[in-house]
Amino acid sequence: AAQVAREAPLALRPDAPALLAADPVNDGLVIESHITDALRSLLWGLAGVTLFLGAVGIANTTFATVIERTHEIGLRRSLGARRRDVLAQFLAECGALGLIGGLVGTAIGALVVVGVAVLNQWTALLDPSVLLSGPAVGALTSLVAGAYPAHLAGKIQPVEALRRS
Repeated sequence: AAQVAREAPLALRPDAPALLAADPVNDGLVIESHITDALRSLLWGLAGVTLFLGAVGIANTTFATVIERTHEIGLRRSLGARRRDVLAQFLAECGALGLIGGLVGTAIGALVVVGVAVLNQWTALLDPSVLLSGPAVGALTSLVAGAYPAHLAGKIQPVEALRRS
């Protein structure tokens, strides 16, 4: 590492090697720490992107459901259901689906961790807070993603909905 650190500035900038400085890292634990931090950041980024894409999918599906069920919504509204009743129905459906999705995802993730640990003869470590937060994040994401389509469902006027069907 020291040899590479001395020669790298000359190899990269032969015209002005003094502009560059290379710091050799000899400690394996420091390198491992940097790699671990980089992988952790990468995984958090991937999780964020996946969560965002899942939320977009949930919003689109809920919006399609509202369009498909316009007649049902109009009928419920004409029988006395208030806007908030329709909103609550769609949010409850979104929350339940998100909770179930979070439970299934958490179970699959835990099984993968345990399976990899068993195959490598490691001890599997599962943080209970992660196991509990998975379903909660699923439900919360689904509620947030379904809020706008549910709001639109609540705004449907009974006469217009029944007329369109």
